[in-house]
Amino acid sequence: MKQRDRVATLHLHIKNQRKDFLHKTSRSLVNTYDLISIETLDLTEMAKTKHFRKSISDTSYGTFTRYLEYKTRDSGKTLIKIDQYYPSTKTCSQCGRERDIKLSERTYNCECGHKMDRDLNAAINIGVQGLIKYVTKAYGTDAIAW
Repeated sequence: MKQRDRVATLHLHIKNQRKDFLHKTSRSLVNTYDLISIETLDLTEMAKTKHFRKSISDTSYGTFTRYLEYKTRDSGKTLIKIDQYYPSTKTCSQCGRERDIKLSERTYNCECGHKMDRDLNAAINIGVQGLIKYVTKAYGTDAIAW
């Protein structure tokens, strides 16, 4: 019985550490930025794959997005969610061309000569799409002239 209580206490401690980290990180983002763009992910589908199962459940992405949602709303900031089917990883952040990229490829190499870490490339694309959605919503489609 004592051992079970110790294990339960340890699990509770880990759970509280994770929640604390998510709260502090989301608060820091909301305090620093007026506009935050995130990608909506189908976590149930991702959890079905053997490579992501454990890491998806460990990251608590769904909880993190909920924290961001209510904190941005309470602070008068803006949270933009980008559609999960937007090809953020496959699109070049410099020229806008799309190309297939395997999950094992960690560097995005485009025909235009642009080379970048694939995650950073995707983050830039998500940020740009968030800005486009925000400006379109606030000022209409005529505000964006490419």
